[in-house]
Amino acid sequence: MLRTGEVDAFFELSDALVQINDQLIIDRTRDIKLPGMFNNQSSVIKGGLASYSASRYEVGRLSAKYVQRILAGVKPKDLPVEAVRKIDLVINLKTAKQIGLTIPPNVLARADKVIK
Repeated sequence: MLRTGEVDAFFELSDALVQINDQLIIDRTRDIKLPGMFNNQSSVIKGGLASYSASRYEVGRLSAKYVQRILAGVKPKDLPVEAVRKIDLVINLKTAKQIGLTIPPNVLARADKVIK
């Protein structure tokens, strides 16, 4: 249980238990005015403060390239290992205001998406 004054911030690591309780965690961090960094953009859309994670679009695009090559007959062992190169910073300004946090302008300028 997250309690006021016990920690300075919350950082979400993704696993099944956390994902199942995502909205509960988001609501609790907001209720106790605890800044939270979440694992994906959908958590920020639901009310989390911020996320800094691989672009889901980029993951899908990269996966599709692998599928296309395999269906064309390339053996999976012959495919190069590739990594996602796009990391998205998403910030929810509404949540920042609710928890009494000011996001510096230079951080907002670097964000890929700002939810107002």
